[in-house]
Amino acid sequence: MVYKNHYQILGVTHQAPPEEIREAFRRLSMNHHPDRNDNSRASNEVYRIILNAYKVLSSSDLRKEYDRFLETSSWLRSRSVPSPSDRTLKPPKTIETAYYLEQINMILWEVEDFLDRGIISRQQMRIVLIILTFLDRWILHPAGFPDYFMEARRLNSADPRLYIDLLSKASRPGVHLPYTTLDEYFYDVRRRCDRFIDRFASGPGRENPAVESLKESILEFSNLSVHYLGVLNLDEHEEVPRYNFENSRFDYKGY
Repeated sequence: MVYKNHYQILGVTHQAPPEEIREAFRRLSMNHHPDRNDNSRASNEVYRIILNAYKVLSSSDLRKEYDRFLETSSWLRSRSVPSPSDRTLKPPKTIETAYYLEQINMILWEVEDFLDRGIISRQQMRIVLIILTFLDRWILHPAGFPDYFMEARRLNSADPRLYIDLLSKASRPGVHLPYTTLDEYFYDVRRRCDRFIDRFASGPGRENPAVESLKESILEFSNLSVHYLGVLNLDEHEEVPRYNFENSRFDYKGY
């Protein structure tokens, strides 16, 4: 799978002015809006992806955050970029579960690249845990891949503050916890996510209902991750702005 950023989805360059982005969205909407395609599943799928890209790029603040992520992403810099002829969204019949699983995979590769650099600050640990715990609570747990370590101890696996507290205690003598390092928790999430991806990846025309119900969560996860990953390299004392959730049901004081 080749990761497509929002500019590639809309078929515009990174330098495109707002009016060009609006025109690209209007043009794609004319072709893919569900109302023009008998409200088919394929058209709904394509339009949801187009709309998400447009919401980000049409907001000056969100676009600035997104551009910062693209500029600082070590994972994206190390991977090949699609050719100009591959920049626009593929026809509806090829938009499947793979797009959403690709978003999760890309974010986890980015986090892993960051963790591989070594020692991180408490603020950076908090950002990584915000990303991982959202994935745990809203995607892996509903899909049937929960954090059994935390469930067995009746602990809230959705609260990044709890993980920070647990990891700070992990090195104390006589303390036995499910995770002793951030890396341990990440690789547990990575293993569960690989199983999730392996189980629910589907071929053309075989949309999986379990992934279908999680697509809103996956798009929110992708947007939240982009917001925070772009600031991972900020100074420890600089304030990291809180992510504004598109859907209030995802909002949680721990984030």
